[in-house]
Amino acid sequence: MKNKNLQILVILFIVLCGIQLLSGIGLFFYKIGFTYEMVGEYFLGNEDKFIMAKEFNGLLETSMFHFVGQLGVGFIVAHFILFIKEKSKLLIASGYLVLIFGLVDILSPYLIINFGAIFVWWKIIGFVGFEISMFYILINLLISFKNNKVR
Repeated sequence: MKNKNLQILVILFIVLCGIQLLSGIGLFFYKIGFTYEMVGEYFLGNEDKFIMAKEFNGLLETSMFHFVGQLGVGFIVAHFILFIKEKSKLLIASGYLVLIFGLVDILSPYLIINFGAIFVWWKIIGFVGFEISMFYILINLLISFKNNKVR
């Protein structure tokens, strides 16, 4: 990349996305948990533990921000793949997967509260898949910048 200011801006964006990934993992672990039972309990509730089930309106308020944030950042990061000179098929696939997993992560709570706990796995897979594909893209971008393999 010939423009040094643009390069610095992109690297700062990558670092901020990395911080966002780490905070997302921390919040998911702290608020929801990573087991099937914990995720199911979070959305469907548990009378014995006095955990209320999530309602459609509450999910809607949360998911709208996630929709704009997650998919917006996913789109920007995926489009940064265009800057990389030598792209692997896995990196290109990650550009699509980050958006698909982000959408699954955002929509799966609606499936859980409307159709049952069978969709808990969709939430877990959507979240983990989003985080892994985003991390993979960010690492490849940083390596490409370091090795001067960007346009």
